[in-house]
Amino acid sequence: MNEKIIIQEIQSLYMALNKVVLPLYRFKNCPKCGGNVMNILRISPTGKSIEYSCENCGEVLKEKIIAGKNPVKALNLQDSIKSKLHKLVSLIGDEVHKREIDITFTINRP
Repeated sequence: MNEKIIIQEIQSLYMALNKVVLPLYRFKNCPKCGGNVMNILRISPTGKSIEYSCENCGEVLKEKIIAGKNPVKALNLQDSIKSKLHKLVSLIGDEVHKREIDITFTINRP
């Protein structure tokens, strides 16, 4: 499989993940700089919390899932992304770190 195709698949999965996680967790603007463009870092194995960072300043934030929400779809998407990243690394090795894969999302708050 071609690296460009894998990168496109990863980007597509991240876009899907972004749409799934926004209603699941209580995201906040960055307390350090006020930024609202974030990068998903990881979802806990149980899906009960998410860690993300500010695209602007790099501040790392962690939020809990909203009560009553089900994280299964988010966890499945995260697993798919990890699988594709492993495939990309096996295809191109350490060069993967030099590729840009957009994984940001915007919190719709000013």
